Amino acid sequence: MAELIDGVQFGSVDMGHHVFASLGQVHRDMPLFGLPYLFRDAAHGLRATNPETSPLMAKLNAEMAQQAGMRVIGCYTRGFRHLSANFPVYGPDDLRGKKIRGVPLPMWTTLLKGMGAIPVPVAISEVPTALVTGLIVGQENPLGTMWAAKLYETQSHIMLTAHMMDLLPVFINEGVWNRISEGDRALISQAIKETSDYTLAWSEEQDDEYMRLFREQGVTIIGEEDGLNNEAFKEAVLKQVREDFPEWAGYVDELQKL
Repeated sequence: MAELIDGVQFGSVDMGHHVFASLGQVHRDMPLFGLPYLFRDAAHGLRATNPETSPLMAKLNAEMAQQAGMRVIGCYTRGFRHLSANFPVYGPDDLRGKKIRGVPLPMWTTLLKGMGAIPVPVAISEVPTALVTGLIVGQENPLGTMWAAKLYETQSHIMLTAHMMDLLPVFINEGVWNRISEGDRALISQAIKETSDYTLAWSEEQDDEYMRLFREQGVTIIGEEDGLNNEAFKEAVLKQVREDFPEWAGYVDELQKL
């Protein structure tokens, strides 16, 4: 991750894509676009992270271009991240005292604390072993990642919390971008927009298929129609976000109103 950002910033790599958290290496506020419960839906998330449709993204993007010599030119999505556990979860009270795996980054610690759990940072490659040994009793990831990791072997329930949108910003070296003609830049931006729309439709279609596959493996899927109190999770997590990242409170309000 760090090598990719360095490569694009200093020009040994023309462009790349990764999660917004990685851009914190060159701009302290870029990770905020990955905050939990920030977007109403996937379309809102893509609009809020597009510099052509989001005033905040345009502002921070201009700062990053000036300070770090790279800019975001679009964004893809892998859909939303959800919670899994070896017991049913309907609200924050069900996670009290439960050790749940999080990505080893402060944002995930905030997420899981807000959800009521005890955050345990574990590398993704170690998640199946951590679940088998009892180091953790649950985790959160996109459904596709859960399926690839065969978590149906260790997790009995999946909760459709959609707590965080998995976004992949496309970023390019500023010098490279400026050497491209205005017409070609427009074509590149349009191609990214079309691919972005495709990834949105694809992720929604894939999630339906993964839910079918998980059910075939005996996993119980809990959504709002089954009593999942996503509003309680959202309220608790956003309260934790404001406590842990007070410098982003105004930005959060601006993005949620977009």
